[in-house]
Amino acid sequence: MDEQGGVCSDNRQQQLPWSVRLKITKEVANAVTYLHSAFPRIIVHREIKQTNVFLDKNWTAKLSDFSFSISLPDQVSHGLKIK
Repeated sequence: MDEQGGVCSDNRQQQLPWSVRLKITKEVANAVTYLHSAFPRIIVHREIKQTNVFLDKNWTAKLSDFSFSISLPDQVSHGLKIK
């Protein structure tokens, strides 16, 4: 997906409808919520960007590339510095 919400495929670009963009955004937000709440230690991804979100043929989003992720004790709820 490019910065204007288009998807490049076979050297052609198509614009995604806003409903699909919203679906992708919700799925990424749900993935982050899961990482922050489903484990004994909070997992912080630290590099959410469009190249780390994979889309299948149904536009289902999958968050990838956890190489910069960290885990924090569940007592930590704030105080992270964003660059």
